[in-house]
Amino acid sequence: VVKDCNTCTCFGGRWNCTEKQCDGVCTIYGDPHYISFDGRRFKFQGDCGYVLATDHCYNQTGTFRIVAENVPCGTTGTTCAKSITILLQLLEIVLEPDKIPYTRAAAGSIVGFTAFGWSIKYIGFYTIVQVDIGLTVIWDRATRIKIKLAPHHQGKVCGMCGNFNNNPNDDFT
Repeated sequence: VVKDCNTCTCFGGRWNCTEKQCDGVCTIYGDPHYISFDGRRFKFQGDCGYVLATDHCYNQTGTFRIVAENVPCGTTGTTCAKSITILLQLLEIVLEPDKIPYTRAAAGSIVGFTAFGWSIKYIGFYTIVQVDIGLTVIWDRATRIKIKLAPHHQGKVCGMCGNFNNNPNDDFT
């Protein structure tokens, strides 16, 4: 039996499970609904830019920030992501629905630079940005965003996706 990233087997009437630390996954979909890294489900329909996940928390000098720019879509008052910006040090990677992803220098910087390796690939409808700090952003260029963080980010992040500490009750504190 597979549970998260661990495998459990029954042997001699007892369950034995691996104890790997799993990636954190935050999912944003629809108008928008959120499932935080810790599994908390909520709806939030704001018409503005929102930090989905960052490690610039708790007075720490961080390495990344993911921001969604939400705008009204349709006639029912729902909002959708107009763009997603991934900030890596002094470099911004910008994803927009009908454009090829592009990079630019971060605000206040003359040159866009990051020491991190990163790549963009396309699979079907999805644009996937992978960064070698254990960060992956998957976007369908419309209403679905998935952010994956490696276990070493656990307890070191904040934003709309929560703090990735395995406790959904404190995601907004």
